[in-house]
Amino acid sequence: MRITFLLILTYLITTAAYSQSHNLETLTSDKCNFSANMPKNVSLATDSVYTQGQKVRTITYTSWTKEQVTYSITCSDFPPAHLFDTPKKTFTMLRSAAVPAVNGKLEDMQSITAFGHNGISYTEKSDLFSVYNWVLIVDKKIFQMYVSGLNHDAHEEAKQFFEDFKLISQ
Repeated sequence: MRITFLLILTYLITTAAYSQSHNLETLTSDKCNFSANMPKNVSLATDSVYTQGQKVRTITYTSWTKEQVTYSITCSDFPPAHLFDTPKKTFTMLRSAAVPAVNGKLEDMQSITAFGHNGISYTEKSDLFSVYNWVLIVDKKIFQMYVSGLNHDAHEEAKQFFEDFKLISQ
């Protein structure tokens, strides 16, 4: 579903995306405690739902380059984070939640540890594009990050994006 939304949104804002600069700027989120290098003019979307008696807040930061490379970070409250305290538990849970979209397939899925926190990285591949993903469980939050190029493979951009992502101490 995320990829379908990404495609629709990308097509709708093609004109706006072309006007943006490829230069990356450091985005700092005090609400989610991270910094990342993203293209200018980051859009912000917030949502919250009640589940099992708890309010779960989600914030998504998205931006595009004129070359139609999409950068996105979503941080969500994740109350059961304490249950996924080992790389194996985390990998098993996140692997089952990763679903390819747009007739794509998942490739290169592996367990990762970043900043002392467990997660996974994987690539969604389709005939149209590749989406490079990182998912990390950090304290009581889950971070979902991706980079995707509409007209070219954005592997190098994704690699740099993930290397530049930083958690900020609370």
